[in-house]
Amino acid sequence: STGCGSRRTRSPPPKPALTAPRAFPPTRFLVERFAFSALADLSLFPVHRNAPVITTYERPFLGVGAPMLDAAQVAAGARSKSYDLAGAMDDKALGPDAHERRFQDAALKGHEVIALATHGFLAHEVRGVPEPSLMLLLDPDSKDRFDGLLTSREIATLKLDAALVVLSACNTAGADGRPRAETFTGLTQAFFTAGAQTLMASHWPVMSGAAVQLSVATVKGSRVGREPLAFSLQRAMLEARKDGAQSAIESHPSY
Repeated sequence: STGCGSRRTRSPPPKPALTAPRAFPPTRFLVERFAFSALADLSLFPVHRNAPVITTYERPFLGVGAPMLDAAQVAAGARSKSYDLAGAMDDKALGPDAHERRFQDAALKGHEVIALATHGFLAHEVRGVPEPSLMLLLDPDSKDRFDGLLTSREIATLKLDAALVVLSACNTAGADGRPRAETFTGLTQAFFTAGAQTLMASHWPVMSGAAVQLSVATVKGSRVGREPLAFSLQRAMLEARKDGAQSAIESHPSY
């Protein structure tokens, strides 16, 4: 304010009018100025503050891909229940090693990076499952309709020490299903409880192409460029907006 009772105000800068896809590429979004990371829980602050940057990648990588069902498995048999859970899958070859029990029984400790690229479900998204979950392959001999779902409670009992877990699936940063529960209390918190040091998660449904580009580029940037993960993710996002966009609309950060 100034003297004599006058007052000076500062108006916020005008927001860009994003009324057409052609306006997306030249628009500056917050990710162009800042690299982001988030604390799922305040108790993790000392761990993240003192955690070293992943630079060696000397320990092995574990990747788990989405189970794919062929036409016969979709049409009949116990495995068709997995199709019901996912809601939509195509008729590509089945990934025979992506069983839930196989993943739970695997020696998960000792892996530097664990990446799960599969279907993610919010709490109550699958009828009868009140917690978030990831879809793995249903045991062909199982009578349990939910045997192929890796739930947050099951994840929390795993033993791992990965420097990075990549959850390349929809809504993996969501809440745990309790009324008014906060973000990051579901799958994210479960993996931290299991021993993960950092996670890459999503706040909404993901586009498969963008998910591949972001996850691969983030790990590559951290490994080859020796960048902190947050900066590597920022660079991957900017590259996806510029070079990975197949059209103007895909340059919007929602992709």
